[in-house]
Amino acid sequence: MNASVYVASPVGHSGKSAVVLGLLDALNRSHAKVGVYRPVTASTPEQDTVLLTALASASADLTPAEAVGVTYDDVHNDPDAALSRIVERFHELERRCDVVVVVGSDFTDVASPTEFAFNAHIAANLGSPVLLVVGADGPRPRTSSR
Repeated sequence: MNASVYVASPVGHSGKSAVVLGLLDALNRSHAKVGVYRPVTASTPEQDTVLLTALASASADLTPAEAVGVTYDDVHNDPDAALSRIVERFHELERRCDVVVVVGSDFTDVASPTEFAFNAHIAANLGSPVLLVVGADGPRPRTSSR
């Protein structure tokens, strides 16, 4: 039985990539073939530094092209067709791995609420549980002056 986890964040610069690398390290200790999948990329797979860094830490033998679903342009042109392609490519990759870490998009192209909703929709269609990453460097809680 193959497994996957979808790592997503509702905002950019949350530390999601660091969490992905830690998760890959942990999974590599207990699984022979750990893969990485990037459903949506802003560029060509060979220019996606998050993907390339994650692939270098994964134990499955995958090329960048095999580890990508679609581009943002594909999503803008036809969201339904893009989602179908994302799911199809994921299942092709999943068959070759014991576990797959799915790396959500980076909020570089579309508005945050829309992009996070699309990430959640992808995770649901892949049947992947979501690991939500939120940054710790945000607003500080107020302290009482009493």
